[in-house]
Amino acid sequence: MEPCIGDSVESAKDDSKSNPISVMISDSQAFDCCKCFQPLTIPVFMCDNGHIVCSTCCPSRVKECDKCSKSISLKRCKAFDNVLKSIEISCSNRKHGCMETMSYSEKKKHEEKCIYYPCKCPLFGCYFVASYELLSNHFSHKHGDSLIKFSYDNSFIVSLKSSDKVIVLQEKNNGKLFILNNNTLSMGNAINISCIGPKSSAICYCYDISARSDICNIKLESSTKNVQEVDLTTLSPEFLVIPFGCFGSSKILKLEIRINLKILLFKVESSDTIATFEDEDYGQGRDQGREHWNAVKWILRYLRGTTSARLYFGGNKATLMGYSDSGMAGDIDSRKSTLGYMIKFAGGVVAWQSRLQKCVALSSTEVEFIAVTEACKKLLWLKKFLKELGFVKDEYVLFVYNQSAIHLGNNLTFHNRSQHIDVRYHWTRDVLDANCYS
Repeated sequence: MEPCIGDSVESAKDDSKSNPISVMISDSQAFDCCKCFQPLTIPVFMCDNGHIVCSTCCPSRVKECDKCSKSISLKRCKAFDNVLKSIEISCSNRKHGCMETMSYSEKKKHEEKCIYYPCKCPLFGCYFVASYELLSNHFSHKHGDSLIKFSYDNSFIVSLKSSDKVIVLQEKNNGKLFILNNNTLSMGNAINISCIGPKSSAICYCYDISARSDICNIKLESSTKNVQEVDLTTLSPEFLVIPFGCFGSSKILKLEIRINLKILLFKVESSDTIATFEDEDYGQGRDQGREHWNAVKWILRYLRGTTSARLYFGGNKATLMGYSDSGMAGDIDSRKSTLGYMIKFAGGVVAWQSRLQKCVALSSTEVEFIAVTEACKKLLWLKKFLKELGFVKDEYVLFVYNQSAIHLGNNLTFHNRSQHIDVRYHWTRDVLDANCYS
């Protein structure tokens, strides 16, 4: 039996499409933006002369190209978008332990949050560089005599000499390294605490520094910022100034320091998850500061002071009402629309959500219909929950301002105009037909 040449050719073509290839790029700046010189981000725009600009540098479609030095039209370059999407690149911190690969456009974003970002040993004369976890082990074993150990939420005393530049602090349980910085200014010594860790972190450590002497009694409450090396040339915006006279003749001042446990704040997209405080592995927020810490303390004080109280709904009827809304093509890049809903019980908001829809809608009616579906799901869940609490109502109301979406939901006949809408969104019709709400 003779082999079929045509089938072999087609098979070879299919294999070449599915198998990835490795490419060596000799110029590391080949995929950098011509304007900001940073790695390109999708979508990519190109001028008439072939110069590439990233989406960050092109908020509008008509700009002056820095290479051409004249006003020209910038057009979307989808071919370059596809190239960037297909490129998988290793993290620059691979030699420090990060084995992740990501698309070229996500490389910068990943490395800003990479836990393997290299940190330098804070001890002068030591040139050890590694991730913050390995650095913690290194400092414990190699420089154990040059640090002060402490426990979270417990005050401890540090003897600071006026000539000291840095004092290394280490937490006893997790080995986290902190730096007590001491900068000499014309008015006195400026001190603060920083944390050795990745550039971007969801963890915020709050600290108190108290300095007491015969002539002064001063205190600083602040939060740490992550650093990767000791930098004595740059002064943090928050610091405690200790006058030279506070050190006395011995040139030594005792500081009372307390570093509090970490705080994690979540990015709130819906009412399902608001905040949590325990595990650093689940943090999603960033750049928390003193105002966040104060807000969390107010919440904890409120919870502690209301343990014997209960919620009382009065004045309004115990009715569950929902409001649905959407925004057509709100996302510039993907052209996806936004959906949102708010549900009230007895006049108070008990659930809400605002996010991008999972698919691209073709009309404002479809956008509203998808938003209504998401609101219906939450409304039915709350209905069952209230039923368990003893609140039984025959009908619940969902307000929608788009008449076409209301008509589409009440019309059980499938038309050509709505056949492209995902079948799961037609579930709303069955709910309406069962009189679960109006």
